[in-house]
Amino acid sequence: MLSPFANDRSLFKIIRAAQLAPSVYNTQPWSFWVRADDRIELRANTSGDDRHPDRWLDITDPASRELAISCGAALFNLRMAIRVTGHELAAWLLPDPGGDPTLLASVEIVTGRVRPPSGEEQELYDAIPRRHTYRWPFTGRRVHANILTELEFAAAKERGWLRVLYPFQVTSWLHAAGDAEREFIRDRRYVAELRRWTSGAEPGLGVPKTAYGPQPPALSMNPPVRDFGFDWGDGRPIERFESHPQLMSLATDYDRPLDWLRAGQALQRLLLHAATSWVSASIYTEPLEFEPIRGLIRSGLRLAAAPQMVLQFGRVQTMQATARRPVNEVLSFS
Repeated sequence: MLSPFANDRSLFKIIRAAQLAPSVYNTQPWSFWVRADDRIELRANTSGDDRHPDRWLDITDPASRELAISCGAALFNLRMAIRVTGHELAAWLLPDPGGDPTLLASVEIVTGRVRPPSGEEQELYDAIPRRHTYRWPFTGRRVHANILTELEFAAAKERGWLRVLYPFQVTSWLHAAGDAEREFIRDRRYVAELRRWTSGAEPGLGVPKTAYGPQPPALSMNPPVRDFGFDWGDGRPIERFESHPQLMSLATDYDRPLDWLRAGQALQRLLLHAATSWVSASIYTEPLEFEPIRGLIRSGLRLAAAPQMVLQFGRVQTMQATARRPVNEVLSFS
């Protein structure tokens, strides 16, 4: 069986699937380099040039933590897209320690080993185009505890630890989210960075107005979601979010670049698993981006592991996709 990297049509489908991963501000901070018919590299797109503009958010994400999480999510999609072709694969995270920091993963086809995808792998792959980040209030139907347990197991397969937040933890998180939002909007650099990725200046990138979500009511602690249009005056409707949201924290053993890549893969696996049950998620990271309170969040939530994000799960009526760059802009050969 020919390697999927040796066939243009197969390669296009694989990279397109990888691109449908979520990313901070929809920056899509990745590029893919085909090094041989059986090997492809995932690289962080951190330096600007004519073909690949800079994706580093130096105010929102100075340590590139969320960049790595985003790329980890794309890596999981890449893995599933390869598996449904029937090929076995091996993936190495950070294969050049101490060398090139932009090289995040190397994926190699295991020649001579062909195995049909499992039912789970096929379902996860099929769910890739159905997964979209949601920023509006969920419907009143709560997600059943059995599904939340399944999501915990899904994250654990990628060494991510997903746990339901107790009411006191939810209250702590909502307060932290409000504090972070107020601090960030006082920072002109943050506002400028946010505007860059919500202005529509770069086609196929950023968060469009249709994906901002509604305005929260005045003096509301909810939602913990980032307000992308806080000073646009765009006439967005005012919506009241859930008073008792179903929140879960996704954490890792440690807080290193390796853990961030694992967190991204865990995130995407659980999001796709949720999508197979027609469950959607909102992703909340803003409080963890504000360094003065990040350590306090871990102690306030009483988490043994390093928190990477908080998620809310629920049912929705409609979903809307955000744009992606053309495959030729993220794919290179050497």
